[in-house]
Amino acid sequence: MLGSALPATLELSLDTLCSALVAYVVSRQKQERCLLYLEDIGSEETQSSEDELRSLLKKFAIEPDQFLLQSEQKHRYQHFVHVLMSQQKAFACLCAPKDHQQDTLCHDNCHEHQETIAQQIKAQKLPYVIRIKKAEEEISFADLIQGEVTMTPDEIGSPIILQNDGNPSPLFASTCDDMLSGTSLRIRTIQHFESTPAEIHIKQSLGYTAQTEYAHLPAIHIEDGDDATLIRQLLEEGFLPDAMINYLLLAGNTPPTDHFTLPDAVAWFDLSTLSPDAVTFDKETLRRLNRKHLEEMDDKRLSKLFGFADADIGKLLKLYLGEADTISALDSRIKAIFSPKHCDGDEAAQMQTLSTLIYEAPMFGAFEDFVQYLVTQSGIEEARLLALLRLLITAAPDGPRLEDIYPLISPYITEIARCTP
Repeated sequence: MLGSALPATLELSLDTLCSALVAYVVSRQKQERCLLYLEDIGSEETQSSEDELRSLLKKFAIEPDQFLLQSEQKHRYQHFVHVLMSQQKAFACLCAPKDHQQDTLCHDNCHEHQETIAQQIKAQKLPYVIRIKKAEEEISFADLIQGEVTMTPDEIGSPIILQNDGNPSPLFASTCDDMLSGTSLRIRTIQHFESTPAEIHIKQSLGYTAQTEYAHLPAIHIEDGDDATLIRQLLEEGFLPDAMINYLLLAGNTPPTDHFTLPDAVAWFDLSTLSPDAVTFDKETLRRLNRKHLEEMDDKRLSKLFGFADADIGKLLKLYLGEADTISALDSRIKAIFSPKHCDGDEAAQMQTLSTLIYEAPMFGAFEDFVQYLVTQSGIEEARLLALLRLLITAAPDGPRLEDIYPLISPYITEIARCTP
C-alpha cells in the first residue's frame, strides 16, 4: 500500500499535488494499491470537500484505489492514545498554549507530576494535551530521496498526540493511518521530513513492527509568494492538467524526454533518481509544455474545449499557438473571431460593405477566389481589402495568415464577418 495525504481544501499547492501524483505513479509501477488520506479532522463540510477534491484530482488523472477520511478514523486514533496512556508511554501536559499545538517540548516536566496534573484537570477543568514520552535512543531512517537522517531523543522531543480540543494531532493521525492501512511507502512533501523520526517513535511505542519506507519530495518554491491557491489559479489561467502533470513529474528529475503524459511516466519514473534539492517554479517552462500538449491534442478534442465539435476549429486554434499558449489566451482569440466586429471611423463604411458582400456571396473553396470576388464586387484595392478583411474576420490587425485561416472557417464565414456600428 502506498500512501499520501491531502488537506481538506481545494487550495492545493504544487507540492501537495506533486506528492499525490508521485504516489499514484509509483503505485502503478509496483502494482500496489494507492491510498490518499484526506486530513479533514476539524474541517467543515467534509463531504463537500471530499467530492470536490475527488473531482479536482480526476482532472489530473489521479483516481486512488482508496480515499480515506481521517474524520472517520478519529475513534481509532483516540484508542491508540488510550493505549499509550495506559502503558505510561504518554502523558497529560498543561504547558502547551493553544497556539503552539505542534510544540514538541514540555517545559514543566509534566510527565513527572501526572497525579497532580490529573487532579488539577479534574478540579479546575484545565485544558490539556497528551504528549508521547521521549524516545530513549536515537532514531534513524533512510529516506528514498533525501538520504539517511538520525535524530536524538532531545531533537525529537515529546510531540503532542492529542490536542486540547480532543482531536488527534496531524502527526499522530498520519502515523496511525500508516499502521491501520499497512502503508509500506509514504510519499509526501519535504515539510514532513523532520517529523518522521517522531512518527517512527510513536509506531515503536505502540509495538508496530512492520516497516514503512518514506520518500520526501523536494520543495517547489514560488518566487511570487504564497502558493496556496496556485493550482486553481493555473487552471483558471488555462493551463492543461496534462501540462501541469508533465511539469511536476519533470521537476528535479532526469526523464528520457521532457515532454510526456502520465502513462508515459509510469514506464520510466524512478524515485531514486530524484534530486533532493528544492526547485523553483518556472512558469515559462510550464508555458512551453502547455503549448506542446495543445499542439499534440486531437483537433476535434481541442475544439470541444471551446464549445465546438469541429476538427477544423481545432486546427484554427493551433494556428494561434505561436502567440497564445493557454486555454484562456486561445479563448480570447476564438471569441474575437466569432463575435460581431465593431466598425467605426473611416473604415466603417467599407467594412460594412464587405460584411454585406460576404453574407450574399456564394461559397468559395479557394481563398484567392474569395478575395478576387470581393475586390471585383467592392471596388476596394486588394491590399486595403485584405487589411479590412483581417479585421472583419479576426478583429486584430495581425496574426496567422488569412489564407491559412479561411479554409478552416469558411463554413462559418457569414456568422464571423458580422459588422456592428
